[in-house]
Amino acid sequence: MRALEGHLGDAALIVLSGNDDESAAIATMRAGGQDFLVKGHVDGFLLRRSIHYAIERRRLELALEASEARFRNFADASGDWFWETGPDHRFTFISDGFQRVTGIAPGLLLDRSREEVIGGPDSAVRRRYHDALEAREPFQNLEYWIELPDRRRCVRISGVPVFSRRREFMGYQGVGSDITERKELNERIARMALVDMLTDLPNRAAFEEALERAAAHGRRHGGTTAILYLDLDGFKTVNDTLGHAAGDEVLRQISVRLRSCLRAEDIVARLGGDEFAALLTATTDDACREAEATARRILAALSDPVMTAEGPARIGASIGVAIHPLCSPTIEQSVRDADGAMYAAKRAGKRCVACAASTPETKGRCPLAAARADNQSEDSSIGRARSCG
Repeated sequence: MRALEGHLGDAALIVLSGNDDESAAIATMRAGGQDFLVKGHVDGFLLRRSIHYAIERRRLELALEASEARFRNFADASGDWFWETGPDHRFTFISDGFQRVTGIAPGLLLDRSREEVIGGPDSAVRRRYHDALEAREPFQNLEYWIELPDRRRCVRISGVPVFSRRREFMGYQGVGSDITERKELNERIARMALVDMLTDLPNRAAFEEALERAAAHGRRHGGTTAILYLDLDGFKTVNDTLGHAAGDEVLRQISVRLRSCLRAEDIVARLGGDEFAALLTATTDDACREAEATARRILAALSDPVMTAEGPARIGASIGVAIHPLCSPTIEQSVRDADGAMYAAKRAGKRCVACAASTPETKGRCPLAAARADNQSEDSSIGRARSCG
């Protein structure tokens, strides 16, 4: 019988023996036999029936093997993998496709939970996953990142609970897919929608979203938000004399300097051209003075020439400041106030700071104040702003 193991091909094996030893019958089954008959205990009818059922069982076995092979081929072609877990949610099977994605051999997963092997999804996905497991319900399209030593991959898993005929819970069966390229493309597209490609700063759309969040936070928790509008002075001259490539380099270097003047929780964005804006959150009770101090740091940071391949560029800035909600009850009006204050700073001589008030009720606390640049000073690119209150 051992010689027959693995060599039956499509044939259905029936053994008719004069030996009624149980070990012989077991050996027949292990070799792939369909039946074991003992001479003297079988007639023609029983033999014909045994042959008929043996052929039919073998036909069904071959059909099942072919179906499983097709299933594996489809899985390999699609890049997906299949998995099964037992009642304790530990893996009992996982196909080879998982190794292609993660580099983890399927055998290492057996008798281990998903979290033990890959660390598990993030908290929100983890809760959804465990809620489904506890309820023994299907789950679909759970996405999370797998952090590997040399790379990270994003996977999507779906699963269905499996029950016996007696409705006993047997575990889960499911499929997993590698969606890393799609996820990274979506992230790049989303980032492009909110990031200025030249300076890598948030763009106007991102700044407007930040304004909405700041306004909502203020409504819930109180506090003030300072809005700074900034327009570069002398940038057109740079483009006209040194060229647009130098102008682009100036914008990139200016963006780095602006970031260095703000706290980690603050936001600076490029709105377009040579116009920037900053959002200072969680300011102190003396919000206007704090915002003006930040504006002065910006003016100081811009006082040094920007070095480009075409030569040095001297750039200043006119900055308008509005405090929400001290200057206006709406964030939209506060933005307009900051923009208007910026033009007031330009009228005051450029390279300086102006703080705006939009209503008579708030004028005493945040009056429009503009400081002219000290044109007599050698460092006249640094403006001096009076206190806003």
